[in-house]
Amino acid sequence: MKIILVGAGGTIGRAVAAELQDRHELVRVGRSSGDLHVDIADPASIEALFAQTGPFDALVCTAGNVHFGPFETFTQAQFELGLRDKLMGRLNLVSPTVLVESLSSYSAFFPGTKAVPASEVALGYAKSVEGAQTGRIYRIGWSRPD
Repeated sequence: MKIILVGAGGTIGRAVAAELQDRHELVRVGRSSGDLHVDIADPASIEALFAQTGPFDALVCTAGNVHFGPFETFTQAQFELGLRDKLMGRLNLVSPTVLVESLSSYSAFFPGTKAVPASEVALGYAKSVEGAQTGRIYRIGWSRPD
């Protein structure tokens, strides 16, 4: 399969690439790194990306900026960053809890949350792309109370 991986240079993107690269043709895409570049907040940039890639079988997006901090301290610009980039820019979503690799930076924003290794999140992307139920959102590292 030819897979477009947007956000390939990030923590999750690198783990997803490691999981899929031996079985598929990956086109690594990033804002400023990778085989091709895209600004996921800009529809014209996304259209240009698709014109460059040609036909493909799957699109995986692990990209998106968001401000982390206490909600009550957000400025309008910080709030809009998440809406514009993370929410509107995401095309395919597997939402991890907090990554083990990111605990030093973000643990204060996820109190009581079980951290998940990026390699496990990458398996969720593989399941979404390669599994029988493609394109679904899978919960990784979450558990339901009995």
